[in-house]
Amino acid sequence: MSACQKLESFKLEEDKLQDGELTLHLTSSTLKSFASVEMNLESVILEAELLENLHLRESNFNDFNLVKGGAKLHALVIRVTCTRFLGFGDCPHFEEVEVKHSSAAVWVPVECILYSPSSKLRKLQLRGIPLCAEFGHPFNLERIARLFPC
Repeated sequence: MSACQKLESFKLEEDKLQDGELTLHLTSSTLKSFASVEMNLESVILEAELLENLHLRESNFNDFNLVKGGAKLHALVIRVTCTRFLGFGDCPHFEEVEVKHSSAAVWVPVECILYSPSSKLRKLQLRGIPLCAEFGHPFNLERIARLFPC
């Protein structure tokens, strides 16, 4: 799907399809906000160089990939969402990250963002995230604690 030139906000809501084998490919040069609520899709491919806000709630994806853009992305909210892969084209400079009760695959890019030397993170909220061996490497809570001193 190619979006019209002035599209700034896009929201998908309540997918009634049960097969979840659909792919959404959205390209927009003006999109600033993308939201998915109660969606069940095989794949999402998002090309949006001006994207600032990404909100995924109660959704399931095999793959969610921001292939162009990401550099302007400053707010990431993921709630009760499962995905096998979550990828960003450019390294985001998040200011706010909120992840609640979501799959372990969501954590991998969040961990990379936390450890980025160019991180502008001011708010980090993590709840119900599995912090276990699913990541394939040790999870370093001490390092995150040093990033946010009291």
